[in-house]
Amino acid sequence: MKNKILVSFLFTLLLISCDNEKVTSLVLNERTKTMTMGDTAQLEVSVYPLAASRNAVITWESSNESVVSVSNNGTIRALSPGEATIGAICGKVVAECKITVLAVKATFNFHSAIMYFMGDTYKQGTNNIILRLLDEGLTHQGSGAIKGEGFFLDISLNQSATDTLLIAGTFNNDTTGKSLTFYPGSNTKKYAPGTYLGQIISQSIGAIFIKNGSFEVNKNNEDYDINISFIGEKGEIISGKFSGNIVAFDASESNIEQKEMSFSYATAQEISTQDNLKQLKVLLKNETDSLQLSFNVALSSSNSIPIGNYSISEVIHEFSLNKGFSESDSYKGCWLLSTENFLIETGNVEVTFSNSIYILKYNLQYENTRITGSYSGNIDFLSK
Repeated sequence: MKNKILVSFLFTLLLISCDNEKVTSLVLNERTKTMTMGDTAQLEVSVYPLAASRNAVITWESSNESVVSVSNNGTIRALSPGEATIGAICGKVVAECKITVLAVKATFNFHSAIMYFMGDTYKQGTNNIILRLLDEGLTHQGSGAIKGEGFFLDISLNQSATDTLLIAGTFNNDTTGKSLTFYPGSNTKKYAPGTYLGQIISQSIGAIFIKNGSFEVNKNNEDYDINISFIGEKGEIISGKFSGNIVAFDASESNIEQKEMSFSYATAQEISTQDNLKQLKVLLKNETDSLQLSFNVALSSSNSIPIGNYSISEVIHEFSLNKGFSESDSYKGCWLLSTENFLIETGNVEVTFSNSIYILKYNLQYENTRITGSYSGNIDFLSK
């Protein structure tokens, strides 16, 4: 009896195995396919003979998972430009589909522009300028802060040390800081500098970092004509143009008033979760003023601020601070709250922890004023 049961069990295993002779071929609904980066599609497989399809076990593989990924049910996602072969496999029987992924193409006709003169920020003997081009839906306020929803392009460019306004010429990507170049975009855990295409949606900001390309600047009296041809970090093709006047702001050291501030106690409260991060609102307080800081930290952080250097960024990522903005008479992000409230636009906060004491060193800027100082003490973590 036992032998009969064992024989029956082995026979069942053979029936459902793709290695037996029951499955002779696999056919995909598509043999070649062209996709655009970000697209998804469903591949379907037919098993022959049909009698074998009931128990056939299909596995899926991608020859280049950085270009196209495939799930265990045949759903494919185009990740970056290039080619990959997707295989449906049943034992030794294979069916393949060749996928070609095209780069995303985006063209913009920017309607307004602002530039921030930073001076010799990188100590390269050249002047650094942040050129910000705004698409429809975005406007800039008097301080240079942007408001609304839409796309913007931040270009970190370098030019002659004798020029404080944007000059005519062709700018190419370069990391040395020499004249007539721009810094390619870069995203690390601590900062997101350089050149990038950003999109603001409901106060959330996404970004495509620019890795290559060039842009040409022509000047006619006070007006500019700018033509852009950029390549993004995943091969995105970004082009655009702008014609008109550019509003200029002096954000260099020579134009900044220094203001040292101290605070006597601090509270922290988790406000929300977004993009797989927690947002912590930290208030540093004294008798008359409050410095409101908005930290983005890992979800694993609990009643703590991870040690690190946090910089204000247009892009939400770990170890970043959220730029200030107002919404329905409430102040969100980073602000100096006093008899008059000021939106914090740039800067960083270094967080250390020793002997159960937090030390927060801040170097922040609103309008033409820089706040510096440090807080040392306990932080009272409030319930959400």
